[in-house]
Amino acid sequence: MKFPAVSLLTLVFSGLAATAALAQDAPTFYQDALPVFMNNCAACHQDNPPDVGGISAPMSLMNYE
Repeated sequence: MKFPAVSLLTLVFSGLAATAALAQDAPTFYQDALPVFMNNCAACHQDNPPDVGGISAPMSLMNYE
């Protein structure tokens, strides 16, 4: 069965538009992940972590290194 060229082009362009819309909604580190780290992890994961009953976080999350 042959599809008309117009229908095929419509299908291709609608797929490209959907892909572009998904790319815009993709999560990013700075917008989506960093606030979670800062609110839930960074208080303990720092250079001088608080002493919480002898338990301390093993590494700092305050910089990339």
